[in-house]
Amino acid sequence: MEPVPESYISHVKITPLIDGTVKFAFKIARPEAGQFVKVVIREDTRFLANSISVASGPLAAAALFVDDPKLWSPESPHLYEATLELHTPESAVDTVETYFGYRSIGTQDGKVLLNGNPYYLKTVLDQGYWPQSNLTPPSDKAIQADIRMAKELGFNGVRKHQKVEDPRYL
Repeated sequence: MEPVPESYISHVKITPLIDGTVKFAFKIARPEAGQFVKVVIREDTRFLANSISVASGPLAAAALFVDDPKLWSPESPHLYEATLELHTPESAVDTVETYFGYRSIGTQDGKVLLNGNPYYLKTVLDQGYWPQSNLTPPSDKAIQADIRMAKELGFNGVRKHQKVEDPRYL
C-alpha cells in the first residue's frame, strides 16, 4: 500500500515499437479540470525525449520517439526509464517511475520471431518454491540469482508452474 493524492495516475499502458516510437495511455483517478501528464524518457541518466499531454477527463495519451533504440532480448535486456508526472495548473500531484524495453514478438511459418528474427525458445519449467519461504522469494538477490542460474545453464526463458509469480520476479 502507498498513499496517493486525491487525483492520481491509476493505470498506464506502454506500447513500444521497434522503430523507436513508444505510446503511453493513462487512466487518471478522480480527474480535475486543467490536468496534464508529462512524460520523460531516459537511458541511464541521459535525457532522450519528453512530451506533455493534456488530460481529457480520466484519459491521457502521449507518443514519443527515441532515435536508434537498443532492442530488448534475453541476451541483451536493455531497458529505458520513464517518469510520468500528473500536473494540475499549479503543481505536480503524482509521479510514477517505470521502465520499458523496445522489442517485437510474433510468429511466422510456425516460428517465434523476436524483433523480426527467428528465435529458438529454450525454456525451463520453474516450480517457484523456495526452501526458506515456500512460495515467496526470500529476497531480490535470490530472484536475481535464480534468473542468472537459468541463463548460465543455457536457457533463454522460464515458464512458471501453477502459481502467480511475485511481481519482483516478473
